Amino acid sequence: MIYQILDLYSNSYGIVMWLIGEKGERKSVFRRFRPYFFIKTEDTKALKLLKRRFGNSIKIKKTRKKDLIDGEIQLFKIVSDSPAVYYKAVNFVKNKKEFQETDLYNLQLTPSQLFLFEKRIFPFCQLEEICINGKTLYKKIDDYSTTDYTVFPLRIMEIKPETEGENPNHTKYLPPLIVNFEGSSLIFDNQTDELSYFIKKKIPTYLSYSTEISLLFQAC
Repeated sequence: MIYQILDLYSNSYGIVMWLIGEKGERKSVFRRFRPYFFIKTEDTKALKLLKRRFGNSIKIKKTRKKDLIDGEIQLFKIVSDSPAVYYKAVNFVKNKKEFQETDLYNLQLTPSQLFLFEKRIFPFCQLEEICINGKTLYKKIDDYSTTDYTVFPLRIMEIKPETEGENPNHTKYLPPLIVNFEGSSLIFDNQTDELSYFIKKKIPTYLSYSTEISLLFQAC
């Protein structure tokens, strides 16, 4: 079975991938992932402070990386136990004075971005589902150089206000919403529960809506 990556995001424990098959079938896949960042420092006090704060939920390893300016440099790789720990550790080093004189790498990257980079995958990358010793695995059968490829069928649902261009901040009530889906159009007039049920029932592959729609829901 061949799938494409439709969506990918992190939760507290790892990475969730939503895949779409050649016939439009969808499935979610969870993978444990331990995000990491790098610190360049000769001050072991800062590293000890980090270790005391997070204990066994992080691992600190010496490693070497190539720098565009300095060539090969020695770094400390900080491997977190989960995305939740990663965000806490990143926030910790950003706000502690002990790390102000250190060089920090990868802190701007999210766990999802790190996962994509490490696995060398990308949106709509094709994966082959294989089974080895009863374990389901996904093998990448695509590469970055591919520029001409087919996106598997998407069930796109579009939601927009019946009258566009109104300032959401001046709206007290949710205006009628037009929902376009698979060649049909429906109007939901202040029927948020019905609209929610309709979306859950139809399960679109892709939900398209403007910033205006988000602001309308917030304002109302």
